[in-house]
Amino acid sequence: MKSIAYDRAILGATLVLSLLPGCGGETGEKQRGPDVPPPPSIAEERKVAVETLQLEESQAADLNVKTATVHFQRFRYPIVAPGTVFPAPENISLVSAPIEGRVSAIHAHEGEPVRKGQVLLELESLEFSNLLADVIQARAELQYQEGQLERVRQLVEKKISTRSNLEKVQADYARADAANRAALSRIMALGVTEEEVLDMKAARTLNPYLKIRAPIKGAIAKHLIDLGQSVAAYDELLTIVNLEKVKVEGYVSPGEGSLIQPGDSAVISLKDYPERSIVTEVTSVNPALDERSRSITVYIIVATEKGWPKPGENVRLKVFVTTPGPIVAVPSSAVVYEENAPVVFVRKSRLIYEKRIVSIIREVEGMTILGSGLREGEEVAVSQLFTLKALSRFEQFAE
Repeated sequence: MKSIAYDRAILGATLVLSLLPGCGGETGEKQRGPDVPPPPSIAEERKVAVETLQLEESQAADLNVKTATVHFQRFRYPIVAPGTVFPAPENISLVSAPIEGRVSAIHAHEGEPVRKGQVLLELESLEFSNLLADVIQARAELQYQEGQLERVRQLVEKKISTRSNLEKVQADYARADAANRAALSRIMALGVTEEEVLDMKAARTLNPYLKIRAPIKGAIAKHLIDLGQSVAAYDELLTIVNLEKVKVEGYVSPGEGSLIQPGDSAVISLKDYPERSIVTEVTSVNPALDERSRSITVYIIVATEKGWPKPGENVRLKVFVTTPGPIVAVPSSAVVYEENAPVVFVRKSRLIYEKRIVSIIREVEGMTILGSGLREGEEVAVSQLFTLKALSRFEQFAE
């Protein structure tokens, strides 16, 4: 049972709290310091206001204040930032026309899955036919020069022809071989394989239709052409997206960005559905400040899970970082506000507590990082703070 003196103290403190400004049920707006301050130093800790609270034996027994010990150490905490999903750089492909022509056939349409090397469309092209004719002609000339070279070699061995004649034929063969290689390279640059060239050579008539193949596997994301449409070289035809991997861009403040390093643990989730998440790690950090958003961009290349997340989607990014030096982090329950000033109650003995004003750097998931006000090894109250605050106000009023 509480003592009469303790009951009177609580009653008096309650009356005082109802009369004094800034002491209602609300804790007031929490002050925050800069995003990432330098680690606090005990030697440089600034002077703070200190008030002493003396408890009675019965009060200490009834309150049974719980405390936490202060330690200066490196602290790991999450940085939360908005993010946007984009296709991974190696998982998106823009297919362009390699040559001038007319779209004669379309074999894959928007939304359809395609495999690497699959024929997407065909272009009817006179220029392609000319290149193919050049290949056939160059190959025929090479075969002729090859036969001439072999014939002259035999004549030289039989001393019927001269060495200079052989050298001339060898030069003609080298020119024919170079012309054949050049013609073959030009047509293969359009995406035609060597096997297809051989098949075309074997055909009785030239086929003027160039097959455009998928450079990667994925799905057709966008068609930019129609059947029968004329296109010029390098005109965009369609895009393919492979959603096995995506790139997530997160946007953080410059101070927070300086703490994030490639390889840091990260979680990608949805704001409204936090249970839907992917655990991953940071791929890279852009060291330059984005001029428009004034933020640092964090990049994460991540494998999707059941097609999620999708390009264009907004997600929440949580990156776990560690402070560069030792700091003080106390449970948020150890801090209470008095006239917008954050204070803690430091236990000096079982009956004596010091009320100190502290500076707050930031609050993260139930912990408060402090800039000053505490020393290594001190104990701070983490329970009954409002009662301690009321009792300290009552003692001030009584004085």
